[in-house]
Amino acid sequence: MHGGAHDPARKPRLPRRRTVMLMGAGALGAATVATRAAAGPVPADAPTAEAGSVAETSPLRRFGFLIEQPAEVPPEMVAQSMDEVTALGMGWVRFGIAAVSAVTSWDAPDGGIDFAPEALQKVSDAIDAAHAHGLKVCLMIIDVYPIAEASEEHFVLKMRQFWTHLGRELGSRADTIQIFNEPDGAHYRTFTDVGNPPTTAYLTELAGRLVLAREVIRAVAPDARITTNIFGYPVDTEMERRWHRVLDILSPGLDLITVDAYPQLDVEDIEDLPHKLGRLAERYGKPVSVGELGLNTCAECGTEDQQAAAYGMYTDALRDSVAESVFFYQLRDGDPVTPDTSFGVISRDGSVRKPAWDALAQRSRPV
Repeated sequence: MHGGAHDPARKPRLPRRRTVMLMGAGALGAATVATRAAAGPVPADAPTAEAGSVAETSPLRRFGFLIEQPAEVPPEMVAQSMDEVTALGMGWVRFGIAAVSAVTSWDAPDGGIDFAPEALQKVSDAIDAAHAHGLKVCLMIIDVYPIAEASEEHFVLKMRQFWTHLGRELGSRADTIQIFNEPDGAHYRTFTDVGNPPTTAYLTELAGRLVLAREVIRAVAPDARITTNIFGYPVDTEMERRWHRVLDILSPGLDLITVDAYPQLDVEDIEDLPHKLGRLAERYGKPVSVGELGLNTCAECGTEDQQAAAYGMYTDALRDSVAESVFFYQLRDGDPVTPDTSFGVISRDGSVRKPAWDALAQRSRPV
């Protein structure tokens, strides 16, 4: 149990999702991809991947997927996810370490934090497995001290302890570390809505927390690269202005600029996304990443064929962009499948691949 009175409703959403409704999906027009009409069992001759086999010449090396949290599932599931990612010729995975598994007491008798060694070991093993597959890792450390009534001084103390320990144990081996999750949309500490647009006062406070996280983690992992992901739906001109307003304040504490981007099936927004990313790179003089990109499949969302067409357009648009990494949200559907958990390209148990998987596989072959 967590030390103190922990409210289970006060937890970060991993990640917070927009349920994408295809209003005006006709922007796709007649765009199609050559793929199966519907998902089915994985065929015997489907692409497979051995550890470390990501092709250097794959057009999709800058892409990756959000996969399950290693401490929450069997290691065989994590290994299968990495096999799927490398089979697609992708070069990245993104996963988190949740405090609910990693922390046994936030307020230990000695004044520190008690961690669960077995949970940390599972995440450490997942990083090793990713590197053995030839994959780079974005490690998500998005949880915070959960006691709402704690003083600011105590909150900062606990976050220093939390970030120091995880930085020491894992920070030097992750290729990037994401702190918080879309904190420009939900408060980094309370996870309540911060308004749109967020106030300058809030963003300044958030910027200070990101600077602190970077300082603390780099003290024990000097090469750690720190980022946070910024809200990105819809991906229009107004959203680009919002990105600039938010990042003008947050960027000093970041080594990597990360924006989430959900252009749905809007061809104009998809085609302009690489230019938006280029302008971010030029404005801040730092590497740029797309933290989340995807289209869900449900009765009121998109069809599986629309998802496949969208993923083909996304990869075509971004494979030669300035982005050093682009993460699809997410590899697997949830269980149960709901609009918020239907972004996957394979079923939860991995036995079924959607047409989007095939669309990506077609684009993984060197041209």
